[in-house]
Amino acid sequence: MGRELRELGLDEAYVAIYDDRIITSAPSESEVRKLLEEIMPAGKADHPYIYYFDP
Repeated sequence: MGRELRELGLDEAYVAIYDDRIITSAPSESEVRKLLEEIMPAGKADHPYIYYFDP
């Protein structure tokens, strides 16, 4: 994942990955978690993986 994001020329960020897809990103982990609360269905058993990308 990190190599692919570097090849895109992206800056440092936190990304949420769910079902092998990036579903949201933000400059901080707290912002990513807030966004996840807004977009994930209530009671969802599986939680996205939060990945810290630092090129």
